Amino acid sequence: MITNQLRLAEDNDYLKRTQHTKEYILNSEVAFRNLLIQLKKKGLEIDQVLDINNGRYRIIKASDKNNLLILFKRCPYYEFGRRFVSPKSKDVGDTINSNDLKKASDMGIKKIYSIFSSGDVYSIDFDEFVSKSEVWVNNKGKRVRSINLKDYKKEFELGV
Repeated sequence: MITNQLRLAEDNDYLKRTQHTKEYILNSEVAFRNLLIQLKKKGLEIDQVLDINNGRYRIIKASDKNNLLILFKRCPYYEFGRRFVSPKSKDVGDTINSNDLKKASDMGIKKIYSIFSSGDVYSIDFDEFVSKSEVWVNNKGKRVRSINLKDYKKEFELGV
């Protein structure tokens, strides 16, 4: 009986996680398509698209070798200012898992694009992100890097 209850609880937890992921990926598909339209207008030619971090990040291998890392974000990192600037700072940031950043580095990423659920798209050169970001360990024990959103360039709004 207890085993069946545990299995049911695990199944319900799994269903909640996958449903959220499915909804999030659905929205990210629209955002990604709209982003590609904008980037193709700037001359981007794509050789390959790779998903990492369960589809929350994508690597675009470009024909000109100016590869891109695309991040799908629900919201900025609101605690950035208080953690890294000052206790009263309201600055927000962006955070990337260090393991995924390493994969991106290994794939020759030149630029990072962060797409927030608001439809706002920001970018930063990969090397600038690495040099300006703060390294820390989040509450899940994962090593991450965070940067002030002020260091990004606002590219455009996708209207998603």
